[in-house]
Amino acid sequence: YEPAAVTLAVPFPPGPPRQDPPPPPPHAFAMLRLLVITTACRVASAGNHPWVWGGLCEMSVGERYTWSATRGPDGAYVESEMKVMSVFVGEEEDIKAGAPTANASWDSDETPWTSIFSGDTCSLVSGATTNLTSFTFRFDESSWISLFHIEPSASGHWTFFTSQLVHDLENGFHFLRDEHGHDVECVVHHHDHAHEEAEDTEHNEEGQGLGVAIGAAALTALPALLMLPFVGPAVVRAGSAAFPVMNSFASGAIFAAA
Repeated sequence: YEPAAVTLAVPFPPGPPRQDPPPPPPHAFAMLRLLVITTACRVASAGNHPWVWGGLCEMSVGERYTWSATRGPDGAYVESEMKVMSVFVGEEEDIKAGAPTANASWDSDETPWTSIFSGDTCSLVSGATTNLTSFTFRFDESSWISLFHIEPSASGHWTFFTSQLVHDLENGFHFLRDEHGHDVECVVHHHDHAHEEAEDTEHNEEGQGLGVAIGAAALTALPALLMLPFVGPAVVRAGSAAFPVMNSFASGAIFAAA
């Protein structure tokens, strides 16, 4: 007699529940991606305007101002004409108060550009209907200097936006003076650094354009660097779920910059 083989199933205690792997720890790639995106957004928003130079000046009604343009050291004007747009901003002391109006009207087909020749007088509008005046200075090629007279219709701050750097018009004295011969300084000004670099290269002023570019790049990246300690940890905690949103936002910024 041989006993039958008996197989016994011995239950084993259940193991620990299956868990998903933990999210990857913070790494430099996520921080670098955030820096690239924020810097691209800053670049896309900076310098996005049709004019080259903008300034805010304080002017008084009843005063007659003279805007002068002189030939450069090479004996010629940088350009034969210059577009100028003025926007009255009253008591505002920031050029941003007039920039949106200039940006929207600069390339508009409905904006009339009145030609102003040397010796002519231009009246600046500050009425309730419009506070914008657009004109084109036509330089006198037969003279070493062109003089244009400006009469504001109200006292306060006026913003001016031009198609070239006003510093190119100065050769020995300031470009804007009142009727007593005093310089009228701009309270706030902005100019296109890229255009200035091109002018510096054209006039063979080596080194100056590079310094401006490095300074502008440092100022552009500074807000992004300061924001990394605050936004970076939140992006890392969100993990890969944040990348599609970040990529879409970066694509829009790069498209706007292009």
